[in-house]
Amino acid sequence: MKKIFYLICFLLLIGCNGYKPIFSKKNVNYFIADIDIIKNNKISRDIKKKLQAYKNEDYRKKAYFLKINSEKNNLIVSKDSKGNPKIYKMVVKVDIDIIEKEKRHYFNIDRPVSTIKLEESFSYNNQSNKFDLNRYKKNIEENLTNKIYEKIILKLQIM
Repeated sequence: MKKIFYLICFLLLIGCNGYKPIFSKKNVNYFIADIDIIKNNKISRDIKKKLQAYKNEDYRKKAYFLKINSEKNNLIVSKDSKGNPKIYKMVVKVDIDIIEKEKRHYFNIDRPVSTIKLEESFSYNNQSNKFDLNRYKKNIEENLTNKIYEKIILKLQIM
């Protein structure tokens, strides 16, 4: 039995030759020339910081300028019988304008490519301990920001 198990594992590992990680910074066909933040808030700064890894200047690749605009809303979804909030919903919206920078005969031409509108939300219960609730909200915001960052990278890769 052990020999068959090892044989199957070995065959599976051999079959994984073409594996490439999706979020690898190598072998991308673009680079980010510059990132502007329209509203200077934590979400926009976090996304900009994560996208800095894609800011190498390889002139054989497409160059993108990104303009990031984000906002976060905390909504009350339901209340208890006393009127106190029971369930909240955090909604994070990010709009990104993508401008492609082309180089043609000593002229730099900026060409708008598209606008990406992303939205992520998460519902959560109110807690009596407000310190724990604030930590939980920060954790939710980080997770939603990471999801949006991953979607941005995927969208840029398919452009």
